[in-house]
Parts: sequence; C-alpha cells; structure tokens
Amino acid sequence: MVVTMMLTKPSLSQVRAAIIEKKMAIYLKALEHNPDNIELLLGYLHECQQLWECVSLSRSRFSPCHSLTLDIGRADKMIQVWEQVLQTKRQPEVWELYLAFRKQLFASFSVADIVALYSKAMVDLQHRKDALARVAGTTTIA
Repeated sequence: MVVTMMLTKPSLSQVRAAIIEKKMAIYLKALEHNPDNIELLLGYLHECQQLWECVSLSRSRFSPCHSLTLDIGRADKMIQVWEQVLQTKRQPEVWELYLAFRKQLFASFSVADIVALYSKAMVDLQHRKDALARVAGTTTIA
C-alpha cells in the first residue's frame, strides 16, 4: 500500500503571520529585560496590529460576515491591550499611535468615541506636562 501525502504550501498570509509572531516574541523577550523602553513597547504594539490586520485580511476572503465578528473581537482585544499600556505609559508617542489605531477601526468607528479619546489624550498629556513642570521647578502658563 502506497500512502501519498499532499503537502500544502502555506499561503502568503500564513507566512506573514508566522514572521510577525516571531517578531512579537523577540519584542516580548526584549521587554522582559527593558520593561521601560518605550520604543520596544511601541514596536511590539505595532506588530500586534500587523498580526491582527494579517489575520483579518486572510479570513475575510472566505467569509466576510464571519470575519467581521472576528475582527470586532480582535479589535476589542487590541483596544484592551492599548488601554492597559496607556495606564502606565502616557508619552505623546503612545497616544499618537493609539489614536491612529482607533481611527482605522472602521467596524467600531464612532466620531463621538474619537472626539472623547482626543479629549482624554489632551487632558492626560496636560497632566503629564504639569507634572514634569513641577518636577523641573517651573510653572506653566495657561
């Protein structure tokens, strides 16, 4: 008896997802050694977004209705990750990338939500600026 195995070639999106996952693992390992490094954190979050987009695009070819549900679930998970990051890392660069990420989520996009996020970012950044000014011993002029 002869058994034939058909080897299937991985799709481009599967290869891309595997590369992104490897990059994410490298970022996580680097973050273990340098937890306060904002560049590493932003790189990791960027790769998370890339993976989300890659998976979303590959699934949408097969079943658009089903993938929409998956995309919203993944988007919610990414939003949770970003919000956890924003609790401790409040640099302008983090806010900038988070706002850009939120604006690209068309499935859950709402002008009112984006306006509220910009307002929250402005208040948060003003508090950060005031705190830095107090530490530096200078006063801010409104």
